[in-house]
Amino acid sequence: MVRRLWVLGAPVLLLAVIVGCSGRPTDDDDPVIPGVSKKGGGAASSLTPVKAAGKTTLKGRVVLAGEPESYDALKDKFRMLVTKDVDHCLRGTGEEIIPNTWIVDRASKGVKYVFVWLRPVDDKAQFFDVKDLVDKKEGFDLAKSLDQPHCAFVPHALVLFPRYIDPANPSEKFNRAAAAGGPPASGQKFVVKNSAPIAHNTNWAGRATSGGSVGVPPDGGQLDITNVEPSYTSGVQLSCSIHPWMQAYAWAFPHPFAAVTNEKGEFSIPNAPAGVPVRLVVWHEAAKFVVGEGGKPNDLGKVVTLKEGTHTEPDITVEAR
Repeated sequence: MVRRLWVLGAPVLLLAVIVGCSGRPTDDDDPVIPGVSKKGGGAASSLTPVKAAGKTTLKGRVVLAGEPESYDALKDKFRMLVTKDVDHCLRGTGEEIIPNTWIVDRASKGVKYVFVWLRPVDDKAQFFDVKDLVDKKEGFDLAKSLDQPHCAFVPHALVLFPRYIDPANPSEKFNRAAAAGGPPASGQKFVVKNSAPIAHNTNWAGRATSGGSVGVPPDGGQLDITNVEPSYTSGVQLSCSIHPWMQAYAWAFPHPFAAVTNEKGEFSIPNAPAGVPVRLVVWHEAAKFVVGEGGKPNDLGKVVTLKEGTHTEPDITVEAR
């Protein structure tokens, strides 16, 4: 039993963008590839690197406006969703046996699994030069994975950094391999595992990937996913058609300046550019984009200038939807 982790949730089957069940993502997830107009047409302008004055570790917290629903109430809702392999599925613990849409720490009201990332002020003309970080393998994990020990993806959300924009050839065409003039690979690998004794099927879809649907055998089977491309506005949703309540999210960027909030709603992004305006963007699977200029949340977020060393943003509040 989780004692301090309480949750506020909506049934998983009502989430926007149900992959493998209800078709295409919504327009909220429509991608904008850096350097290419969202409306289409027109040539991309030349990309130049953002001229940072130094580095910083960006820290902050995302908190819920309102009170969280009880953990026990959400367990009851989850049990109503489980219709297959019931005995095994309900052997899970903690987050594995509740809907994961809203996971809120009762003490801090911190919201878990919120995506936070940086974006150039004008990504049609600018990019973050992270080649030095790639060469040093610094500030990002070389291996990212989801597991399915029971009937939930663990973790529920994660950020990816599959490719970066090479300053020697600043191409924004992520649909091209590096050999064809597209951005090179960072070296990071993304794997979906199945440590359960039952079969799972992994579907993944989004406008930044051609998607797929592959069975993952029990007792250690795994699936390498290699077709998720960076996008500032399109995440990827994963699901299991055998157990349709299972959902997870991955979001890929052309740099490692992104994070998912922890159980207290906290995030930390190292090596972020300091002393220059950048955009701070926040996204939650149900609330969608959370911040924006003039109080109007959108995929451009808000412009901030981070101070060198350590920069702590004021609490970001999100309302349950």
